[in-house]
Amino acid sequence: MGTCSTYFCPSDGEYVAHLNGSVEPYAFDADSDIAGIGVIASFFIYALFTSGLAITTYLYVDGVVPERFYNNLDRLIQATAKGLLSSAIEIFIPLRVRQLFDSLWPHRLRTIPKENLQAICLQLADIQLVTGASILIVLYSRRCVVAQYHFYVGLELSYLSFITFQGVLLGVVDVLRNRLFMRVWRYGWILVIFAAIFVSRFIQRNVYFMVDTLYGLPIQCTFDKLAIAEYYTSTHAGMLTLDLVLLTWSLWYITTLLFPSATEMPPFAQLSSFSYWILSTPSRKLVIVRAKAEQDPAEARTTKFKMKHYLTTIAFLVMLSLREIIYSTAFDLLRVYTLLIRTIFGTLNERGRAAENGRQGDEDQLGFGQILPLLLLALPIFTFAEEVWRDRPKVEDNTDGQGNTVAAGPARSVSLDLVSRGQQQNQTPSATSWPLGSPLSAQPSEPAPGAMSRVDLDQPGEPARTCLRRARTLHRRESRVDADKVDAVEAEWFDEEPFQALMIAFVVAMYALSTLLGL
Repeated sequence: MGTCSTYFCPSDGEYVAHLNGSVEPYAFDADSDIAGIGVIASFFIYALFTSGLAITTYLYVDGVVPERFYNNLDRLIQATAKGLLSSAIEIFIPLRVRQLFDSLWPHRLRTIPKENLQAICLQLADIQLVTGASILIVLYSRRCVVAQYHFYVGLELSYLSFITFQGVLLGVVDVLRNRLFMRVWRYGWILVIFAAIFVSRFIQRNVYFMVDTLYGLPIQCTFDKLAIAEYYTSTHAGMLTLDLVLLTWSLWYITTLLFPSATEMPPFAQLSSFSYWILSTPSRKLVIVRAKAEQDPAEARTTKFKMKHYLTTIAFLVMLSLREIIYSTAFDLLRVYTLLIRTIFGTLNERGRAAENGRQGDEDQLGFGQILPLLLLALPIFTFAEEVWRDRPKVEDNTDGQGNTVAAGPARSVSLDLVSRGQQQNQTPSATSWPLGSPLSAQPSEPAPGAMSRVDLDQPGEPARTCLRRARTLHRRESRVDADKVDAVEAEWFDEEPFQALMIAFVVAMYALSTLLGL
């Protein structure tokens, strides 16, 4: 990128003067090609539409997100969401509108081939991915002249690309199956974005970045102070650590989806086995306590034993809930949703403060560089419309979901009992599907006691659950009977409606809290 020739950076004394508000803001020109309303609107629309499509696919569309990514909690959320949507349609939408909807749904939306819908999602993700990486490359190459405010806006827009790609990747991972080149070139762009954002987090948490009234300074001024520890307060250091953890987590999530064999490498496999052993300890303890109660009914009636049983049950419920949440797809989408909300509102907030901190000119007027990104939104929209209105054989409402069609409609009546039965009527058994008795239970074709479960190195799409399956296998070697009893105890509690309601309420609370924190 070369060395900067001439650029202005104030002294430490001038920084203090600006912080005290004793001098006028450092003036800088508006740049509508980076922070213009059209550019920001196009990125936000892309991000919201893509993320919304990913969440809708997760909740309502069967067959796009592979079944192996759903655990008990995910199935419960999906069944609840379908039931709520069906009830809302019947209550709030007039009958004639519902009849029109019913004629459109089975004959149009439900017959979109799964591969075509995944191709649309992949197109949206790729546009975001390449555009985000390109913006970062331009920002770093012009670091000598680009203002800190414009660097921040461009950085956040690129981060949106990184976030939305994670959300939609879950639904298109099967498209990348057996296609190494498709995975490699996308992962290359991901690494470019990750490296640029990783460095930028040190810039953003530096006390000399985006100082009030100094938004217009070249970003190179902050680059010059990156290696000086005194320019990071304890608060900034803590936030920097959190940012890097979330960023690394995101990269690891993408890596395990594209290259699942990474989870089999030390020390990740060992850490996964150990974490499962820890989280399943209360389940094993509860089985032991119940067995003792059956063997010695007299002791089971004592106050001491009842207290032990009570405390063990509480620990079991806490750990079962925690495990279901941590290993659910809903939790991965929560991270994506939280980062999306924080990035959008953070960008809007700083954009609103730019004028009072030195920006000269208006960035709300639409120019050529802003209209073009907005018009390019028509490409995926009309591609989706073409798929909806493509002539296909009509399909009845009672289709069984066979073939490549997508069963995307909410059922008229969705019972949470489907969760306890594993929705076997809509599932095709495979070596990678999870039995409903436990989201972490062994596969139907379990390896022999002396062999480890094997993961195909060329098959993307199985994240840490692969290691969890192996951890379950290791546990079953110790005691197959106890593992079966653990599965039975967990299934017994998960079938209880109060427990299901509590889990749903907790997930809703997590998303609500993320929204409030983002605002």
